Amino acid sequence: MRARIASVVLALWLIVSPDVLGFGDPARTATRVIGPLALLIAVLAVRDVTRPARWANIASGVALLFAPWLLRYGAWTPILNSLIAGVLLIGFAQVHGKPRHATGGGWFALFSARPPERRHQAQLGP
Repeated sequence: MRARIASVVLALWLIVSPDVLGFGDPARTATRVIGPLALLIAVLAVRDVTRPARWANIASGVALLFAPWLLRYGAWTPILNSLIAGVLLIGFAQVHGKPRHATGGGWFALFSARPPERRHQAQLGP
């Protein structure tokens, strides 16, 4: 769970870092595109059911690693920010963690041969 929260915080940093550190284009544009995508993926991965979505943040991290050279950032501040954030995002995406809650089996439970468990229902009326 800590890695998911760290991914959310890192993605929020990517969104605000161009203003805080004073990036110019194209670093500003690239960070403003990748940051919200990483945030969406990180927020989805917080829940146990959608935890596998965290693997998509590896693509966000790789994009951050290659963006400085493909887009020719020029200045060291956005290059270092992009590289550090990319490595951290890839690292956080690889942390597995234990599920905290059972999710009921997902789609497999709908098509399994055994009947679903039913809880005792209170009877209405006398």
